[in-house]
Order: sequence, then C-alpha cells, then structure tokens
Amino acid sequence: MWSPDGKTVFYRSNVKGQPHIYAKSADGSGNEQTVLESNDASEYPSTISPDQRYLAYVRVANDRKTGPAIWALPLFGDRKPFPVVLTEFGQGDPVVSPDGKWLAYDSDTPGRREVYITAFPGASAKWQVSTEGGDVPKWRRDGNELFFHDPSDNLLAVDVSTLRNSVQLGAPHVVFHFQAIAGAYDVTADGKKFLFNSGDVKEESQPLTLVQNWTAELKK
Repeated sequence: MWSPDGKTVFYRSNVKGQPHIYAKSADGSGNEQTVLESNDASEYPSTISPDQRYLAYVRVANDRKTGPAIWALPLFGDRKPFPVVLTEFGQGDPVVSPDGKWLAYDSDTPGRREVYITAFPGASAKWQVSTEGGDVPKWRRDGNELFFHDPSDNLLAVDVSTLRNSVQLGAPHVVFHFQAIAGAYDVTADGKKFLFNSGDVKEESQPLTLVQNWTAELKK
C-alpha cells in the first residue's frame, strides 16, 4: 500500500518465515525497512491514516485463540501497537476514512461477513454498513461514500454522513456487477473509476500480442 504522500510503499513479506510488515522508498532508493515484526503473530498491512501517524493492519496470533484482529501501529513516539477491533471473530480489510476519524472494516461477527464503521484510532460504537453480506470496503476521497464487494460479486455504494461522534448511512445500492479475484479492487479519488483483477475471462478471448520494433515495419 502507498503512504498518503506517495513517497513510501508498505507491504508484507514472509522473508523470515511468516508475514511481517516492511517498507521501501517508492522511487526504489535505499534499503528495505522493517516496520513491524512480532514473534507471536503474522501482520498484514492495510491502511495508513491521512496524517501518516497510524498504520492499521490485520494481526493473526500464532496461538489462534482469537480470530484475525485489527490493530494500529503508531508511526511516531514509542511505536507500540495496540488493538482497535479485537473479538473472538475474524476482522479484516481495515481502511481509514479520508478525515482520519473513522475506520471501515469487515467482520464475520453475525455469522457472515459484513462491513462496519467505527471510530479511529479508538474504536467505540460500530455501525453496520452492508445488509446482505460484504467485504473489502473503500472510501471515496471526500468521505461521503463507501464502496464494498458483496457475496454475489456486486460492487455496492453507501452514502455516509458523519456528525460529531455519530454515523448516518444511506441504503446500499449496486453500482455494477464484477468478478474480481478474492474481491480485490481499488477506486479513484472521485469514485468514478475502478481497477480490479477480473476472474471473468472468456475462453474465446484472444491472447495479447506484443509487437516489437514496429517502427521498422512502417519503413517497408
């Protein structure tokens, strides 16, 4: 994932046996930096707050006594990680809102995966966004709309309004149908363009042909 200023790329790597979090300059300069490496858990980076003060990630404890949990790592001070959403169920795909005050994530708390919003970095109450299953939430840059993927391979959108310590949500509506590998996708800042790896590849599709030195053909 990118840092908000675009200068750093954060990623997970199992170079030491299990996944931990590392970073490197986006221009390729400098050495790989270890961001977080716990002996008792695997870590999967997901989002950085707009002010670049917190990195939210999914932590999977080696003892598996609890499901995957959402933790935050301060990128300042003593850099001591702390839990944000920690239950006996599994949480995933955390993403901080553009104003840095809210966190959208998915959880299987009710028996199926649903999308929720809670305060960030200190979670309190939570608001359920999806109604018939959902995962992989993404914010529009202005924070007034949240997208998510549902079990029927639809991309849905929900209007979001925040006032002080409360969240008001509109009704989820389908934007379009798509088949993405593991539901992975991304959205541009204005919420008008989407990028995803599609699993809906037809057998009759023609292969891509790369023509090299094509300017030489023009001279013939």
